[in-house]
Amino acid sequence: MTRPRVELNEAGFRDLQRSPALRDQLQQIADRTLVPRSKARAPRATGFGASTIHAEPVFVDGEWTVRVGWSRDAYYLRFHQFGTRHLPARPFLAEE
Repeated sequence: MTRPRVELNEAGFRDLQRSPALRDQLQQIADRTLVPRSKARAPRATGFGASTIHAEPVFVDGEWTVRVGWSRDAYYLRFHQFGTRHLPARPFLAEE
């Protein structure tokens, strides 16, 4: 009986990590999961801040990742997410 042999193609893995197709898949997954959960949990007086929450693919250390955040116009969401000395943190960004 012969034993199977497995060879890992490290160059292939590196190419996959840089692939635009992987970036697009990550974006779709974040748009379907992380963004809606974050919007639902966001503090809202008018709903504007929650409406600006979005996912953005970024290339970090040789691989794609997705960051979820809000627009500059909704800067005040930072105070809710991380807290201040007068306002305790009330994190709302969804994590996987």
